[in-house]
Amino acid sequence: MELTAFTLGEATAFECEACGYVGVEADHTGEPKRIETWEEAMRRFESE
Repeated sequence: MELTAFTLGEATAFECEACGYVGVEADHTGEPKRIETWEEAMRRFESE
């Protein structure tokens, strides 16, 4: 599994490249839903 780190100021969040989660149990069954990625959220935050 590969992780991506996103840093804003002194806060850092990590995201699993495969599922989008780190450190929480996730149910990978069923239909995938479109969820904003950390990268998209950071771009949205920086553009506001």
